Amino acid sequence: MTAAEAEALAGGGPGRLELESFSDDSGFRALRDEWVALESRAASKNIFLTHAWQHTWWQEMGAGLQLDLLAFREAGRLVGVVPAYRELVDGRPVARFGGGLEVTDYCGFIVEPGYELEVGFQYVKHLLETPGLALDFHFLRENGVTLRSLQTALAYLDIEFHAEVEDVSPRVVVDGNWEDHLATLSKKDRHELRRKRRRLDEAGSWEVRETAPATVEADLDTFFALHARSTRAKADFLTSDVRRFFEHITGHLLELGWLSLRTLLLDGQAVAAVLGFVYDGKLLLYNSGYDPEYNRISAGFVLMSEEIRLAIEQGLTEVDFLRGNESYKYDLGAVDLPLWRLWAEPR
Repeated sequence: MTAAEAEALAGGGPGRLELESFSDDSGFRALRDEWVALESRAASKNIFLTHAWQHTWWQEMGAGLQLDLLAFREAGRLVGVVPAYRELVDGRPVARFGGGLEVTDYCGFIVEPGYELEVGFQYVKHLLETPGLALDFHFLRENGVTLRSLQTALAYLDIEFHAEVEDVSPRVVVDGNWEDHLATLSKKDRHELRRKRRRLDEAGSWEVRETAPATVEADLDTFFALHARSTRAKADFLTSDVRRFFEHITGHLLELGWLSLRTLLLDGQAVAAVLGFVYDGKLLLYNSGYDPEYNRISAGFVLMSEEIRLAIEQGLTEVDFLRGNESYKYDLGAVDLPLWRLWAEPR
């Protein structure tokens, strides 16, 4: 912790911000409009911390958990929201950020610029009020505000904590045109990409179809079917709770203009699909599915390359492949952003 950070915490001190706590669904309803307004001025943009995502997750997957939703205000104005919950792990209460580890790629809290340190500080002080509560926070972006704020607060309060990289989030910064992007790839990767696209061309007539309000339900069913067929791990992931969550969140994101759901059709047959989001000028590729019978023509890989080409065409600045170090992401030019886990067991 720097001297400036310590001075900022000491100068603000506990009590500068008003803390409002919610333990049930009424909190999401009460905060909705202010939370949505805060999203546009947040210090770090994160679709997984939006009201739409967090409220849908809590409604569909929060059963059995204890909600710990906090709002921070200065002179009545909302400047921070910490969507969090608690659960028992081996008989001990553990604090975690909302969204669930199953479906949320980036966790943390949402805060207005200038209030990052104090929200982190007051949140930790809030947690310390519960004796025996362990802190276990996953998937914190290295360049996000949450990780730094928590580390600073814990150090200031002289609480021992541990932090380590637990995953990565590969991403491609896009600029120029498609040919410019191809030029950034290695000679081998560029050759392989072109070869796979030619192979698909030779297999038949193909196109990428984007979902629309009239087709979203059918397109989502197609995605589910292809996702389940892809691998055993993907099939196991798609539980009834997860499927219901995505049925609801895609509807909300479509209304907000944030949904990206594309299907690759080969001679009219759906052979691959990608579910993603467009947020803050970036394309986030959340999950994919493909028909294993078409592995020989690399339909899924070609669709991923089309996602990058279309992002460039649409003037987006980045394609974020989200969590996971699958090799195809690097074949398409992605570079890792580390995701951290931070945990502490205050006495």
